[in-house]
Amino acid sequence: MKWISRVVCTINRTSSVKSIRTDKPHDVYFKPGQFFKVFSSKGFRYLSVSCSPSQKYLEFTKRVTQSDFSMWFNELKTEDEIVIEGPYGRFTLENDEQKIAFIAGGIGITPIFSMLEDARINGERRDYILFYGNKRSDDIPFYAELCDFSSLISLKIFLFIEENDGTIKDLYHCGRLDFEKIRVVLPDINKRAILLCGPEKMVETILQEINNSGAVYKNIKTEKILGYTGG
Repeated sequence: MKWISRVVCTINRTSSVKSIRTDKPHDVYFKPGQFFKVFSSKGFRYLSVSCSPSQKYLEFTKRVTQSDFSMWFNELKTEDEIVIEGPYGRFTLENDEQKIAFIAGGIGITPIFSMLEDARINGERRDYILFYGNKRSDDIPFYAELCDFSSLISLKIFLFIEENDGTIKDLYHCGRLDFEKIRVVLPDINKRAILLCGPEKMVETILQEINNSGAVYKNIKTEKILGYTGG
């Protein structure tokens, strides 16, 4: 399905991450974790939805770079029209998956945030654990919201920051997110559904670390955020 929406709100999540919210037609439905095709004046980009389907709007969140699409996205303002198509993707949870391990890097949190916000709104009782890596402690998308969710649903968060300035008091590890550190803190991870999303290089590295671990992980879903080399 393809349609024209209007921007209803813009939000600066961090100094380099921005969200836009658009109106949502009544006949548009998506599953938490799916993405849409968003058209700019010079092309398009596939963007995951960063909100629950229960919201009355669609929200897209992007790290702003120097690309033409990013510049266009960053300049969007209320009442601007935007062409959207979708939804697409299978990076979603199944009903029988009750113990979940999320692994996210940087802006790769967007589809996972959609799932967690949906869990918070609908009062789901699944067991969630989130391993979340970022470069800097002052540039963590949805940090406050995720902390709030952790007090309302069964969600435990392990933060990995490569450059920590001391402002994050509940930091789990100062350094790069990697699978060996995850296995140490979560020995039952091979019994969980694993959903891995982040910059392409990060996803490929962690998949290789999983393969090298010698353990068997049958339920791994991945989503690569193309075009980024870091968190």
